[in-house]
Amino acid sequence: MTPWLPVKEHSSLLNAVVGGKHEQYPLTELRIGNGEPLWVNEENLTEGKHLRLRIHANDVSIALKKAEGTSIRNIIPARISKIIRKPPYVQVGLEIGDECLWANITEWAADELMIYEGDKVFAQIKGVSVAREDMAVEA
Repeated sequence: MTPWLPVKEHSSLLNAVVGGKHEQYPLTELRIGNGEPLWVNEENLTEGKHLRLRIHANDVSIALKKAEGTSIRNIIPARISKIIRKPPYVQVGLEIGDECLWANITEWAADELMIYEGDKVFAQIKGVSVAREDMAVEA
């Protein structure tokens, strides 16, 4: 559906497995790709359940180095698998294990980062951007 949707509505569908709950905060760990943790604001998920997770491409940013001292909890190593320039945006496909996560960034950011297909980067996803309506538990 990507060619027919506005850029702000692009998203990725990922397979995930529900991990444990955070000891102190109302967060649940999901495991995506090759087991990378993704923390979400959802407590009512059963550990071990498989689910499909939608992440909006506008909620994903890219960093060349793992950020420190940030409010972002989800910083996941990835490899750039595809770069599609659609001015004024650049759509970046990020491989996380066998999953593909898409990020929408500006041309300015892409040019400044000097990213290329095959580069190793870090995907950053705000946990509060992934809501319950973005999750579908598999039967």
